[in-house]
Order: sequence, then C-alpha cells, then structure tokens
Amino acid sequence: MAFSHDGHWLATTSDDSTIRVWSPTGAGDPLVLRGHERVVWGAAFNADGTRLVSAGDDGTVRVWDPRGMGLVSVLRGHEREAWVAAFDPGGRRVFSGGVDGTVRSWDLSDRSHRVLNRHDGKVAGLAVSPDGKRVASAGTDGTIQVADADGGAKPMVLRGHEGEAWNAAFSPDGRWLVSAGHDGTLRVWDLTGTVPPLVRRADTIQIRYAAFSPDGRHVATGGQDGTVRMWDAHRDLPPLILRGHQGLVWAVAFSPDGRRLASAGTDGTVRIWPTSGRGTPVVLRGHQNMVWSVAFSPDGRWVAGTGHDGTARLWRTDAATPPVTVGGFATTVEGIEFSRDGKLLATAHGDGTVRLWRCTACEPINDLLARVDRRLARE
Repeated sequence: MAFSHDGHWLATTSDDSTIRVWSPTGAGDPLVLRGHERVVWGAAFNADGTRLVSAGDDGTVRVWDPRGMGLVSVLRGHEREAWVAAFDPGGRRVFSGGVDGTVRSWDLSDRSHRVLNRHDGKVAGLAVSPDGKRVASAGTDGTIQVADADGGAKPMVLRGHEGEAWNAAFSPDGRWLVSAGHDGTLRVWDLTGTVPPLVRRADTIQIRYAAFSPDGRHVATGGQDGTVRMWDAHRDLPPLILRGHQGLVWAVAFSPDGRRLASAGTDGTVRIWPTSGRGTPVVLRGHQNMVWSVAFSPDGRWVAGTGHDGTARLWRTDAATPPVTVGGFATTVEGIEFSRDGKLLATAHGDGTVRLWRCTACEPINDLLARVDRRLARE
C-alpha cells in the first residue's frame, strides 16, 4: 500500500496480479492497472505523483502513469443499460442509446440532457453525422431513425430490415447511411431520397455491424459466420472476405487513413487487418471473454476494445506492448468511442451510465510532446 505525496491517491497491490489506484475518500471506482503475471508485492509513487512503480512475483518492475485514464464525468439518465455512445464533431455533446429505447443528447458544459427520439425497442446502434446535425439510431424494432441533433424536426424513419437493426453509420459526406440487421442484410440508404436503398445479403444469418471507410468508397461488415467483409459501397461487386475469427464478429472500425480495419469478436480477440487483403492480421489479446466494440483513436496510434469481462483495453498499433487496461467499473462496458481530438473516450455501461474518460497517453503526439516540454520547463 502506498499514498501519493500529495495524499490524493492510494495504490494497493494484490495477489490477483493488479495494482489499484483509489481516492482515499472512497469516491468513485479505482483505476485498475494490469500487466503483472503473478502477485504484486509493492508499489510506490514518485515525488509529483506522475509515476507509479510496482514490483511483482513475475520478476518484473513496472512503471505506470497513474493518471493515464482519469474519470471526467458520469452521465446518468438512462432507465436501463446504456449500449452505445458517440461524440458530436465539436466534442461539446455526447449522444447515447440503450435498452430503454431512448436516444439522449448530453450537453457537456452543464451535464444536462434530453431525449431526442424513442424506438419501440432497444437502441442497439448510434451514429452522428460528420457535420453534427443529425443522429442516426438503429433499433431492435427493425427501424433506423435519423433525428435532428438539436431535437427540432420529427425523425426520419427508414424501414426495410426484417427483424432487429443492429447499427448504422454515416458516409464521410453525410449523404449515405449504411445499416446492418439480424436479417443478414447490409443496406445503403440515400438520405436525399433520390435513389432506393442498395441491399446486399452480407451473411446467411445476421450481420452485427457495418462501417464506412474514410473515403466513403467501401463498407466493412462483421457477421455471425465469423468473417469480416469489405464491400464496394455503391456497386454490386463481390466482397473481399477476411477470415480468422471464431464465432460472431461484433464490431468493425477503419483506421483514419483507411489502410487498416479492426474487428472485435466473440473469440475474445481484436484483429487488425490490412484493407488491401494482403498479409495476416495482427491479433490483439487480453480480454477474458467476447469483445463487443472497437474504435481507433483519431491519429490511428491506439485501438480500443470493450468486452464482457467489464474492462476497456487500449493497445498501441505501432508497438507490440501489453494493453492499457481499465476496470473497476462494477458493471459491463458495452461500447467505446474516442472524441475527435483524441483526448476523451466515452464508454456506455450496463448500469445505464455513460462515462467520459481522459486519456493522456492517447493524445495526439504533438500535444503529448508539448505537454512534456511544458513540464520540463517547469522543472
């Protein structure tokens, strides 16, 4: 057990291979640091509290940044589990949806919120348009709703899926919307109403997720059959099929440059594929059970996953290092997304909360170097 020198933090070690960093007041959940493979015997803070060193039975001494993931806010309002959350482009609002069937808008300046629209079922997917003016939601009632982000006009309702609609995503120009459903179809909707939706049979059972590439030319899907597929967004061409997952693929995400595609699966892995289709994927392990969501940071340096084990994990994409693991939520972690500037993450939880986290390590490299320069100048 060790206190930071300013008394603001308490670190404890355990035979469960973790270090936990607590507020001595008992407020909030602890930050859980994972990496040791056996009992952790001791820990100590440096003078300014920016580093924590630990020693373990695995023969390693590890140096941690105990401030690497700090809780900024907990947003409460959903009556049941919150499943999805997304930032607006300016980072001033967060939108969320969940089991209570509502889509909610949260103003981060004062933490106030309101209900934008309701589904006659659970809200399983959520997306914000690139200009921040519209919010699309996918519901287990089989509909896709496109609502005014300011809560003005009545939502546009898109019908066609037979059974649950699992997610929706806007194209980079905001004209097109792609949706994935339990009926195994991928649907590309023209939001101007000029042309009818393009429908593809993407899986024999269901597809759980669909995402546009950054250039808007391709759509990636993950499905029940364990494959990840890349489709031409507007032409009826055979897809590129990527195989490797064992079981359902819950989510997919393109890197910002479009050269990589991350997928999250029931097999507990996150896989990063080259979108060229050549080469083998990088397989990221750490979650103890199925991985439900995946997201790249805006600069592509990090990929985040959340899973059934109640943790959020962040891996560096440019180095073979263990993930940063955040736990202690006392509930499941259903979804995760980075803010556009990469400084915050939003997570949706099984207790109905949406939580905002500050990730110092995930900041764009120029911001991180500037922070280091300022600290060195002070010292």
